[in-house]
Amino acid sequence: MPRSEDHDPDFNDGFVGISRHALEAMTESELAQWQSILKIGEPKHILAEREWQRRMISHQLTAQYELDAKLAAANERAMRFAAIIGVMGTLAGAGLGAFATFKTGVSQTSPQSSPLKVPAAPETSKELTTPAKAPASAGSK
Repeated sequence: MPRSEDHDPDFNDGFVGISRHALEAMTESELAQWQSILKIGEPKHILAEREWQRRMISHQLTAQYELDAKLAAANERAMRFAAIIGVMGTLAGAGLGAFATFKTGVSQTSPQSSPLKVPAAPETSKELTTPAKAPASAGSK
C-alpha cells in the first residue's frame, strides 16, 4: 500500500505550511535565512532544526563511507603484499632446502641418514615409586 504522504498534497504541506521536499530542496543559506525569521519552539523552527540534523547525519555518513572505502583499499593492498611475501618466503625456503640437500648429498628419505638419535628412557628407581613412610608422632607412644 503506498504511503499517504507521497500522494496527498495536504499531507506533504504538513500542518505548518511547508513540505519535507521543500526543506530538502533549500540550500543551506536559504534554510538558515528561513529559520532566522522563525521563533524558537514554533513548528516550522522545529522542522528546520530536524532538517539541519538530517543534513549533518547525511554528511557524517558520507564522510564515514569515504573513509571506510579508503581503509578497505589500503587493507586490500596490505593483504596482497603479505600474501606475496608469504609465497616468496615459502619458495625461498623450499629452494634453500633443496639446494642444501643437493650440496650435502644426503637424502632426507633414507632412514640411515638420520643424524638424530632418540635416547632411551631412563629406568625408574623403585625407591622413587614407593611411598614414603610417615614419621611416628609423639602422641601415639
